[in-house]
Formats: sequence, structure tokens, C-alpha cells
Amino acid sequence: MARERGKWFALFRELKLNSTPSSGNFVFFETRIPHAEFSAALLKGGVAIGRAFPPYDRWARISIGLPEENAIARSAVRQVLRGA
Repeated sequence: MARERGKWFALFRELKLNSTPSSGNFVFFETRIPHAEFSAALLKGGVAIGRAFPPYDRWARISIGLPEENAIARSAVRQVLRGA
């Protein structure tokens, strides 16, 4: 899990996104776009994420899954946020 979490944090650095420190099974990061828009865009790519956490409507929480699941999710996040 730590290795996968590290890959997420590398993505956040690459995209210059704020994130919270984590040692759990999820990451929480700033998307810069409304949660509903971000979530819908990810879902089109086959990635489902959880609910918004008001007042952090421009942040997302993603659970860390298997390495192959995480690779798909990171790719989708990169694609959505590079266009944002």
C-alpha cells in the first residue's frame, strides 16, 4: 500500500496538486474543479470515486486499490486534470 500511495503522491507533485498526508488506504487531494464534474469525468473513464466532503467541494478522496486499478485511476485523473 505504501508503494502505491507513493505513486499517487508523485502524480500530485507532477500535476502540482495539494494533497493531505496519508498513511491509510486512501488519498485526498485538490482537483481544482467541482467534485461532481470531476467524479462524472472519471466515471466516463470507468473510475468511480466516493462522495464529496463539504466544504472541500474541489477535493477528492480515492481509495487505494490493486496496482493495476491504481494505474487506471491515476491515468484517468491525469487526463481529466490536464484538461481542467
